[in-house]
Amino acid sequence: MNNQAIQINLSIAPAWTMIKEVRERIEDAMNEENYPAELIDAGIMCASELVENAIKFAPAPADAEHIRFAFRIDRSQIAINVSNGIKDENDLRKVKEHIDMLKMSGDPSVLYLKRLNELMKSIKPRETRLGLYRIAHEGEFKLDYRFKDELLTVIAERMIR
Repeated sequence: MNNQAIQINLSIAPAWTMIKEVRERIEDAMNEENYPAELIDAGIMCASELVENAIKFAPAPADAEHIRFAFRIDRSQIAINVSNGIKDENDLRKVKEHIDMLKMSGDPSVLYLKRLNELMKSIKPRETRLGLYRIAHEGEFKLDYRFKDELLTVIAERMIR
């Protein structure tokens, strides 16, 4: 693992194909600096989940501004910020609720496992709503958000031990 910080800043069209590009950019940059596979996997998973949410929640492509994606890793921390417009106030409320519950929870695995149980009992879940819990539990990221000027920014940070 090198002392060199990696930064990736992208303006992404709200299209599903962009998730693959984000994943590849992170993987290539982190492999080049010899980061451990576990950190690479966590960074890729977190970025993928956040970009996927941004694509789901962004306004229709004709109305949408691009999604802003920022990734930074150095010896002490991984930080990922994803900003997008919101097409539905209900989506904004759900994101805020999930992140607030994770912030108040002493153990994100409890929320993650509870949601998995709910999904197993559901005949046909319309949406899994598992991504943010997965980021906190599997990826060990702390989550936060900002909503300003009609723009939602989800912030994920993980300290490197």
